Amino acid sequence: MIKKKHTGVIFALIFLAGLFVLVKINNHQLSDANKSYCSLEHGQCEINQGEQSILLQIQPESIPLEEELSLTFTLPSGYNITRGWITGINMYMGKIPLIIESVDNNQTQAVTFLGSCSEPDMQWLMTLEVENTHRQQTDTLYFRFRTHR
Repeated sequence: MIKKKHTGVIFALIFLAGLFVLVKINNHQLSDANKSYCSLEHGQCEINQGEQSILLQIQPESIPLEEELSLTFTLPSGYNITRGWITGINMYMGKIPLIIESVDNNQTQAVTFLGSCSEPDMQWLMTLEVENTHRQQTDTLYFRFRTHR
C-alpha cells in the first residue's frame, strides 16, 4: 500500500517536471524571435537597434584559435556593454568571457581567446548585453561566426 502511494507521487513529480521543461522551452523559443542576430563575415558585422547601429570588427579577420582575438565595438551614444561571452554552437566549449580592455567615446575594445577542439569547423555564438541608457533597459545582441582549423 505504501509503495503505491510513493509510486503515484513519483509519477506526479515526473509529470510536473516534464511540464515545467516544456513551458521553459516554449518561452525560450518565443523570446528568441525578438533577438538581434548578425552573421560575422569578413571581419565585421553590424546590428541595427531601431535607428541606431552597433558595429563589431575583429582582428585578425581570419579568426585565430588559441591566440588573442581583438574585438572593437562601435556603439551609439547612450549604449554601454555590460558583459559578453562566446559559446560553441555545434560543440560545447563552455562560456568564454569577453575581457573589456578600454572604452573610448563610442568604441569599446575587448579581447578573448577561442580554444581549439576536435571539430574542424566550429560554429560560435557571441552574446553581448548592451545597456541602453536612453530607454533604461538592457538589450541582448548575438553575433554568429565560424572558425576553421
